[in-house]
Amino acid sequence: MKLRKQELISTVKDSLIAMGYTEFKDSRLGTSGLFCRYVGDSYFLTLGLEIRSLYDCRYTASFYFSKTTRWASLGYDIPKKCFQRIGQLLTNEEKRRYFGDNLNMMDKWWSSIDAEEVNDFLTTIKKTQNRIIEDLQLRQAIGMSKEINRQCQVVELIQKRVLDSYEEDREGFDFKFIPKHTIDAVPMIWFKAAEYVRRYEVIQPTISKNWVILDAADAYRQHTLLSDYK
Repeated sequence: MKLRKQELISTVKDSLIAMGYTEFKDSRLGTSGLFCRYVGDSYFLTLGLEIRSLYDCRYTASFYFSKTTRWASLGYDIPKKCFQRIGQLLTNEEKRRYFGDNLNMMDKWWSSIDAEEVNDFLTTIKKTQNRIIEDLQLRQAIGMSKEINRQCQVVELIQKRVLDSYEEDREGFDFKFIPKHTIDAVPMIWFKAAEYVRRYEVIQPTISKNWVILDAADAYRQHTLLSDYK
């Protein structure tokens, strides 16, 4: 039987929430379920569930550790190690359990959602999450990334617009890149603030509907997580 996105989410959601994650709707980043948590010092750990399309029931998950919640966002000078499958973070001893002596294998896919298999999947997430959070070299590389710092600046400007009671229907402002309807439960004011910031408040702006949607969703997720953390 083919595993559906909502079925996988409902199976693991309560356990991930108990680990400190918050669920967010995702139709843009390519996950089969998106969960995020704030870990302090301006860092976020984002977990994307993944269902393998070539098989009826194969799933895994990947971490994205950064100062943003843009799961799988790489390129420019963003460290590649920001994005890692949970299998990549296993010790050699743990890999032998799954792969035997083939320690070069990194991708572990679980094959059913019965209680024992799901518990193993969740246990692996719990074991590996701190390994990426506590990687001091990765933290240093993230802090030095110009692209991550640029994304953070955009998010801060969007949040300031929203939190300062930004007038979302400013007279005379012609919105060209906001979606017609809200996406992934993000209130429309965040998209409007994102377009305004992209057009008028960043240096050498690159603007498109996709960038506005990604910026707004990231700013909204970070705001939600930080509000819950306080």
